[in-house]
Amino acid sequence: MHPSIRKHLPEMNVLCRRHGVRRLELFGSATDDRQTIGDLDFLVEFEALDPATYADAYFGLLEALERLFGRSVTL
Repeated sequence: MHPSIRKHLPEMNVLCRRHGVRRLELFGSATDDRQTIGDLDFLVEFEALDPATYADAYFGLLEALERLFGRSVTL
C-alpha cells in the first residue's frame, strides 16, 4: 500500500463506519510503493442498507474519500 494511503487508515475507518461500509479494498496503482499514483480505485461492500439511503451512503463515501486524498476516487 502506498504510504500516502496508509497514513489515512484511521480516517478511512471512521468514514467506513459513518457510511455503513462492510468492506473497503484498494486495488490498482496505489497498492504498492510506486513514486506516483493515479486515481484511487476501491471495491466497496456496504452493510444491508435501506434502498432509500444507499445513494447517500455511496456518494457520501465517494466525496469524503476524494476530499481526504485530494484526488479522484473510483468506487
